[in-house]
Amino acid sequence: MEKLSVIQIEPKLYQENKSIIELTDEAYSRLHQRAEKESCSAFRVALVGGGCGGYKYLFDYCRSLEPGDVTIDYGQISLVLDKQSAPYLRGMTLDYVIEGLNEEFRFINPNATYSCGCGESVGF
Repeated sequence: MEKLSVIQIEPKLYQENKSIIELTDEAYSRLHQRAEKESCSAFRVALVGGGCGGYKYLFDYCRSLEPGDVTIDYGQISLVLDKQSAPYLRGMTLDYVIEGLNEEFRFINPNATYSCGCGESVGF
């Protein structure tokens, strides 16, 4: 019975955290490919100071957790957010787009109030 109650609790926590950042199917597929290639299934998404908008997205492999990190489990991969960035990333969609010869992950963040012309930084 205890195992059953744990199974009932985990989906609720999973859905709460999963709603912080939505992954498109293409983004999930590309992240899964990169995870297998690098033998690292966790990716850190954060905001750091910089650029003309005030903040830049940090997006890299995550090989260790820091105190207060929020981990979002998507099954084969996970995203890790620091506690300062998490409120600004809530509701964001991570997409992967191919335009001609260019391919990139794209952050679609409804919380951003400003985006610079070069597309490298955002403001809140």
